[in-house]
Amino acid sequence: MSKNLILCSECRCDIDNADKALFVDQSSNRPFCSEKCIMDFHVPHMESFERQELSRREDVGADLDEGLAPMYQHHELFQKALYQPDEVWFEKNGVGEEFYTHISRVEKDGDNFTYIVICSYFNNEPSFVYFKCLTRNENLVNLYKEKSLRKPNSIRSYDIESDASEEVEESTQDEVQIPPEALEDLELKKSEYLASLLENRSDSDIAFEDFTKYDEYMSLTIEDADEVYAMVDEAGDKVR
Repeated sequence: MSKNLILCSECRCDIDNADKALFVDQSSNRPFCSEKCIMDFHVPHMESFERQELSRREDVGADLDEGLAPMYQHHELFQKALYQPDEVWFEKNGVGEEFYTHISRVEKDGDNFTYIVICSYFNNEPSFVYFKCLTRNENLVNLYKEKSLRKPNSIRSYDIESDASEEVEESTQDEVQIPPEALEDLELKKSEYLASLLENRSDSDIAFEDFTKYDEYMSLTIEDADEVYAMVDEAGDKVR
């Protein structure tokens, strides 16, 4: 029936089930069919924020780099700015779209600077990041303080929920049992993907026995990937 038709806001393809629709903005009802469509749809916003940064830096005389470029690769600083900011500023545009500006004060190795993140919220938690920048220039920081200041805890209960879930996990971890057949399926899938990896790698790739040297980047890749692809494997499981 037409009333059940759900179209992706970017590619306009039919989303056959409401449970498969992806949302990143609680101020709108835009559904998406994939992470790629989410990114493609929001590219104009992201580019606009980047142009705005250049203009604002020129206005206050702040260099684009300020010597802080390596800090963009620091995953913990980004996580703090996203989930534990010192200030959260809120603004709604003329069509009701909501934008949250997170300001996080950083002191690292004797250096003081500010991490700025602009994002949307879904279910009262940060969801899609439009923009981020680092600066030592307080005049630039002030330009990102929008119309309404919110207390971080008044917008979301991320930290409280996280702590509670950790307590539950600690108290129940000994009680959780994975069925043997599920473990067998998982091990089989791991073996299949490892075989495919070894088959398709080239001689110039990193040697398999050296993989463990890069374990420190695993959480960064999972939580803050530059690109995400999805597929359905031969067993019918969705793999990202």
